[in-house]
Amino acid sequence: VDIARELWFQACLIVWKHYPEALEHYDERLDWKKKLMHGDVTEITQFLRQLISDIDASRSRLKSSLEHYAIRGAVDYMLSHLSEPMTIQKIAEHVHLTPTYLCLLFKKETGQSIHDFLTEARMERAKKLLQDRSLKLYEIAEQAGYNDPKYFAKVFRKTHGCNPSDYREQFSHE
Repeated sequence: VDIARELWFQACLIVWKHYPEALEHYDERLDWKKKLMHGDVTEITQFLRQLISDIDASRSRLKSSLEHYAIRGAVDYMLSHLSEPMTIQKIAEHVHLTPTYLCLLFKKETGQSIHDFLTEARMERAKKLLQDRSLKLYEIAEQAGYNDPKYFAKVFRKTHGCNPSDYREQFSHE
């Protein structure tokens, strides 16, 4: 039992060296040392299980926080570069994730694919730009991130049910 206590004690020191956040809700270091050195095997086992559970929960919170931060970074990047050609590879590099993981995580966090999000954001920008009657449709297409005005019109028609020029006319009469 004494050898097991010493091994458990050493294991705790190693864990806390690498995961100091595991001590977050333990009041005094002396309490856990006393428990490990003088408690019975059942008490020590329960304590160590709780410690491992706390570390796991802490790591999960950290991972979730980092994932949320990465998605926020991807969204910010896309919104600030809407008029530029964009690939999932470029977005993933910006947030330091692999393209596959970014796509999975983005879908999990937002409920939509990166492509759908980007299309929606570009169409919202196009709708605002269409209010400026001094802009030509090809200029709006470029500023919304589409190099091909015909493709832009096709996407706009698919998402809004009308051509960009019809939308513009409808807006000017409201």
